[in-house]
Amino acid sequence: MILVRLIYKRFLLILIIITISFTLYSIKVCIDIYSFPYITGIGKIKPFPLIGNDPVFVISYIANKTWDYYSERLSRRPYYYWPGYFAWNIHYEVRGYINLYRVTGKKLWLDRAIARCDHMVNLSDVNGDGIPCWGNYNSTWGSPHGPYDPPGMDGSVVIDGVISIAIMETVLAIYGYYEQKPVYKYFEKANKYVEVVKGVIEKWRKCWTEISTDEGYYWPTPKPEDAKYGIINQFGALCVAELFLYDITNDKNYLREPKACANYFKRALVYLKDRDAYLWRYAYIGLEKAPDRIEDVSHGAMDVSFAFEMYKRGLIFNKTDMIRFSNTYINTIWRETPTGFYLGSHIDGSGYREIPPILWTQLSQFNYRVWFNQWRLTNKFLEKRGIDKVLGGYVLQFLTELLLYGPGRIEDYKVQIRERVKKAEKEVSRIPFILQPYKRMAKNELEKARSYLNEDMLMAFIHLERSLRIISMAWFLGILTYLIITAWIVFFIIMRVK
Repeated sequence: MILVRLIYKRFLLILIIITISFTLYSIKVCIDIYSFPYITGIGKIKPFPLIGNDPVFVISYIANKTWDYYSERLSRRPYYYWPGYFAWNIHYEVRGYINLYRVTGKKLWLDRAIARCDHMVNLSDVNGDGIPCWGNYNSTWGSPHGPYDPPGMDGSVVIDGVISIAIMETVLAIYGYYEQKPVYKYFEKANKYVEVVKGVIEKWRKCWTEISTDEGYYWPTPKPEDAKYGIINQFGALCVAELFLYDITNDKNYLREPKACANYFKRALVYLKDRDAYLWRYAYIGLEKAPDRIEDVSHGAMDVSFAFEMYKRGLIFNKTDMIRFSNTYINTIWRETPTGFYLGSHIDGSGYREIPPILWTQLSQFNYRVWFNQWRLTNKFLEKRGIDKVLGGYVLQFLTELLLYGPGRIEDYKVQIRERVKKAEKEVSRIPFILQPYKRMAKNELEKARSYLNEDMLMAFIHLERSLRIISMAWFLGILTYLIITAWIVFFIIMRVK
């Protein structure tokens, strides 16, 4: 009898501990859901908050610091040791200024982009051979310590490509191809920029491998021994610049190589049916396309941007392809756990990365979660680093892309949200009556998402995501709830019978 009482007491103790633990866990889950996504200023700051502040204020502050920092460095040494400084710092900076100009209309940002383009264009033929290129030539025009291009290197397709992209985006802004009107006083500059980029393209057309009548790629360097490497992000960069040339000139010759490169890229993609996403490699070697390492998120940004630019012109890549690229971000790269969220460093989700990548935000029009997750990641990044310690072209570009592709600017967001709400409503209808509390919670959030569709797209995002989180937890929490209730009933029945 004493043993039985001891068992009852232990069973009661265990049941009390489980009940308290589950209650606390359930409370935490509810708090997490209803405070999601834990960013100050939601619903108060339009179009969205960045660490509790107006996004244009935050980004302008970082842009001004970046301008001062780079200006000081370039004043000390115009070529700044090696041309990669133009490619991996100034190119991002220029694109950030153009994005700010497109969103705000302030001429300051266009003027700064032009100042940087003037600087790079004026140094596009420092070896005097009459061919525009940003090579690592010598100790004056380059550096013996250039991390990628050894001294004497007459150019890199990716360096020339990304610099040309920045220049051409500035040209498009001057000509009025974006949201703002043409700025006629800068047309002469823009015409000069176009001629320089034309010269860059002509240079690289001599460094070309043709695989078939509709497939080929630019070499990464002018060295014949590098002709065997088809590096996606590197030829993709030059192709994007070439597409911009086509937009301005309407010369279909500027579509020839981009179409061949796009076919090369597309035919190398691997489709993951369970994730409706694509995987691919950093490079392919030889005509047989022997695969290199898995692509990383940073270089993959240029890959998907190249595909996106082709899609916008109705070439090679279609909407299904773009949805699959967006799913690569959402279903393979993005990582979310009970303790936090981050990105894989590679497109298969392996590795770890906290810094938001550039260009992937362009895919938001195919999946709103790309923008939403980039925004969350950016707030986390800024909170951790502090805006006083953050500057640089790369940061400026990914910040301004949040503005450019943000809620309210992309009409497709509304369609996506409406369709996802309909799908979620069907999921809610399948939640049984015994899980009524969770069903009601999910339904309320969906109703709020609908109500915000025409008022505040960000709040529609948030309420939809809250509903989906409730739906995903409903069965787990509901079943545990009833198991614990059943355990208490059994305990009291046994005690009464006893």
